[in-house]
Amino acid sequence: MPLVTRSDTEKRVFVKAGTKNSNYMVNRERDLVTMSRLVKSAWEQDGMLSQAELCVLMNRSLTTMRKYSAEYEAQYPDDSLPLKEYILDQGSHPTHKGIILNLYEQGIDPTEIAQRTNHGLDAVDRYIKAYERVKGLYKKHLDRTEIKKVTGLSIKVVDAYLSIAKHFHPVQQNFEIPLVKKKLKK
Repeated sequence: MPLVTRSDTEKRVFVKAGTKNSNYMVNRERDLVTMSRLVKSAWEQDGMLSQAELCVLMNRSLTTMRKYSAEYEAQYPDDSLPLKEYILDQGSHPTHKGIILNLYEQGIDPTEIAQRTNHGLDAVDRYIKAYERVKGLYKKHLDRTEIKKVTGLSIKVVDAYLSIAKHFHPVQQNFEIPLVKKKLKK
């Protein structure tokens, strides 16, 4: 695993700090590059790294690694990191669901979606089936709470799926996401 490279060593030796906290930004960028390099190297060797394993390798907290993962995906939206949590579909990661469903709505084949997003085909199929089920129930005029009960999905996931559907099908009146009306106490 390429934890430290010659380039990393040279950058540490020749870094020129010009302002207060400039070293912090250099460290952050270096950590993003290192994280990406480790995850991709493991993947190329038919392995996977979790964020927890990256914490140990890079001596960072889990909170920091989660921030780094989110920051990396925001900076490089077309370069999905094949982290163990995402590949094995462990936990909730709406960004990947969103990417997968956006590609699906663009007519991309599920096999190609799996390759592009570094997900298993079974995970891609599961997202698509749940999404289509939510869309179908909403077309039958079930509200988001009823859809949650029928599908067993969280309200957050139901709302995310409805939001994607509304984006790709704006002319269909049925895809208006209803606002939750709170009853006022008298």
